[in-house]
Amino acid sequence: MSKIYYLCQFHVFYIRGGVFSVCFIISRTPDINFPYVYNKMSLEVNVKKNFEAESVVSDCLNTAPNGLISVVYPNNKQVLFNVLTPTDVRPHPEVSWDADPNCLYTLCMIDPDAPSRANPTFREILHWLVVNLKGSDLKTGQVLTPYRGSGPRKNTGLHRYIFLVFQQKGSITVTEQQLETERKSFNIRNFAQKYELGDPIAGNFYQAEWDPTVPER
Repeated sequence: MSKIYYLCQFHVFYIRGGVFSVCFIISRTPDINFPYVYNKMSLEVNVKKNFEAESVVSDCLNTAPNGLISVVYPNNKQVLFNVLTPTDVRPHPEVSWDADPNCLYTLCMIDPDAPSRANPTFREILHWLVVNLKGSDLKTGQVLTPYRGSGPRKNTGLHRYIFLVFQQKGSITVTEQQLETERKSFNIRNFAQKYELGDPIAGNFYQAEWDPTVPER
């Protein structure tokens, strides 16, 4: 007897100017590979469209990723191409993606808009870098740059904070010695090319701007 599933798709469509259109689609569907339909019909499409709409591809990458990284901060503050506050993103987030537990991955977080998107002379600021992750288990990776939340300067507008995951060909040994202290002028394109990471397989981002909780510098 054929099984019947009810497929609920959650779609978030980005419209330039910070407006989002959200809709749910519920439909009956026959016995199929349910997770495949969910990923292919909703989340993956949105990752590419949002990365392209906000010029992440031209500014930081050659190709937009297909997969979505789940990034959730305390109090269920979720990253999904939205605007968050420096307070929201100060704690360490929970991060996961569709990972093969037998493969190794690199996770990074960058801000390409320092000191501002209009004048990004420090592009990119490295906020987080972990290599040699087994699957998406953060406890297994080598932390080269500890997580740091957003702290954009006053009057510099919205900054993009971009999460990326790369699948490694094998274990890598990173030769850069000061990635923890020298976070300015990182280049994810060059890093990925040097260590043969290829294009990112998953991504996500939020935007944030200065608020009174950001320490003065």
